[in-house]
Amino acid sequence: MVNASPTQDEANYSDFYVWATLHFRTATSVISGVFDEEFALKNALRAIRWAWNSIPAGSRPSLDDFTKTCFLAMPPVSEPGLPAHLVSFIAHPGIQYFDAPLYYGHRTGRQYYIIDGPVPTHYRAIPFTLYTPYADPENPGRSSAIQDRVSPIPILFFQEGGSLGFPIEASADCKAVVRLLGGDHKLVNLETKSSLTVRFGWQDYPADECRIRGTEGSPLNNVSRLAMLTAGAVRNFMARISENRPVYGAAPPQWRIGTRDGEINVRNVLLLGVLFVSEGSVMPLLATCV
Repeated sequence: MVNASPTQDEANYSDFYVWATLHFRTATSVISGVFDEEFALKNALRAIRWAWNSIPAGSRPSLDDFTKTCFLAMPPVSEPGLPAHLVSFIAHPGIQYFDAPLYYGHRTGRQYYIIDGPVPTHYRAIPFTLYTPYADPENPGRSSAIQDRVSPIPILFFQEGGSLGFPIEASADCKAVVRLLGGDHKLVNLETKSSLTVRFGWQDYPADECRIRGTEGSPLNNVSRLAMLTAGAVRNFMARISENRPVYGAAPPQWRIGTRDGEINVRNVLLLGVLFVSEGSVMPLLATCV
């Protein structure tokens, strides 16, 4: 059966299937930890629709069949080179569903997009307030139109050993080498961009942003380069906060940025990935030691 648009029953089943799949995973996932569980669920649902709409209308399966076939949570036994408990989406050889790296499953022989994953052991996600472009309650359509053009899945940074995330300090150490799975992948949406805005919504601190720039020899659309530049932007943001402690002193202790005992500093922060929040900006996905 092929569908140009889903029936209400198909949409309801797809929504329930995704909810049931994620129900026991979102509490410890990257996206829910940085934002919240409701957003993690909505983002996964948007990813399903995004991928389904990428298929030519005349050859689309029903939305519920498509969801059951392609959307899955990887089992507790991890694929070689990847962490366990990932939320993934099976790729189609003839269709690029998302502008994101693909990862090969040695056990299944399939390729996957990664939609979400667990925060690494002994770390906790740093909560952010989600940036919404043109957030105007009197004109919500403008914001929705922009968000509909932005890929719903994050670009997660996996090291070659399979661990998720890397220390942001590593990008400042010229002797440190961070090798990422899919690090040479080229992001199509960044091919023509020479700069990108990194937005910060760190809990109880004013919203902030930093501009990162690529060069002809090190373009932004290279995943490894994007990761290193974003890590540098995070370090610079945290340094500004630490230097202006009297101004930014109201954050609760568990999320306070600084160099004192119990505060979050660049030595204990992992960059897990980025999430595009507009066509020209990302928010970093961060974690700190428990």
